[in-house]
Amino acid sequence: MSDRALTTCGYCGHRFDVEEGRRSCHACSLVGGGCRSLRCPRCGYENPEEPRALGWLRRLFGREKERA
Repeated sequence: MSDRALTTCGYCGHRFDVEEGRRSCHACSLVGGGCRSLRCPRCGYENPEEPRALGWLRRLFGREKERA
């Protein structure tokens, strides 16, 4: 199991690292203050970040995030 948290862009389907999505979201004025969006590095679509509780449940049950 990988230590990287992956997500899938809801617009283009590109699979990317959550941290990469946080880094690419640079135009928002809320970056340092709690923006919960992840920008797809391929198409630029801003995806809402998965709630922490849902990520915790996925890890608990051993399922990798698969969103279309």
